[in-house]
Amino acid sequence: MRSLSLRLSSTAAVAAASAGLGLLAGAAPAAAMPRWLSSPEAGVVCDQRAQTCFSSKGVSLEETRRQFGSQAARRLQTSLIGRPVPQEFQLTDGSLCSLRAETCWERGSDRQRVERELTRVLFGRVSRNDREVTTYEGRCTLAQGSRLLHDGDCSLRLVERSNGVTRYVVTQPDGRRFNFSDRSGRLEVRDATGTSPVTFIDHGYTGVFRWRNLTLVATRENRGLRRGRSSSDGIGELFSDR
Repeated sequence: MRSLSLRLSSTAAVAAASAGLGLLAGAAPAAAMPRWLSSPEAGVVCDQRAQTCFSSKGVSLEETRRQFGSQAARRLQTSLIGRPVPQEFQLTDGSLCSLRAETCWERGSDRQRVERELTRVLFGRVSRNDREVTTYEGRCTLAQGSRLLHDGDCSLRLVERSNGVTRYVVTQPDGRRFNFSDRSGRLEVRDATGTSPVTFIDHGYTGVFRWRNLTLVATRENRGLRRGRSSSDGIGELFSDR
């Protein structure tokens, strides 16, 4: 079985693997995907050859464990420890997918030919349906336990999706990108290691996000804000135009 290797950098994290047969191009039906690729549910693609699953947020430990077992999940988790969040990945058929562009391209097309079926399965045409509501500059600190991982600039974006899910996106210059989603009052974050519940502590225009052993403190740039930082209605204060 061919393993999936991850090529990671601060600007683009790419999962690379040896090639097999390419996905069919154009408006091919889902059945056109190679037999070793499967989609157990919307927004998820699993690669049998690599024993790895991907979601619209990237490498998915949760889905990998569900589809291929705990050993495959442990192997994948080990490969991700201490690495930047992958922003791109490549399946064993050679197709390349970008989380930032929310698009997949055909093998060997140098990002010229969109792999439409894979893009649809993973992102559900999200790139056309997302609406960026606001974007602000800010300052962030990120700590893992007592270890400081980042202390500096960041951007805060509010993105609304056509399916009604709102994302709060915090991006750091080092390539880390955290997608927080509020699902029926439950805040969660997805990154390269999977999905985790988040505790949010509200300090007006400063918010504290805590999950696992990580703490992210984000402060929105306060020039021209209409309210004092201590006056807030929750996480939306960090990201909304108020």
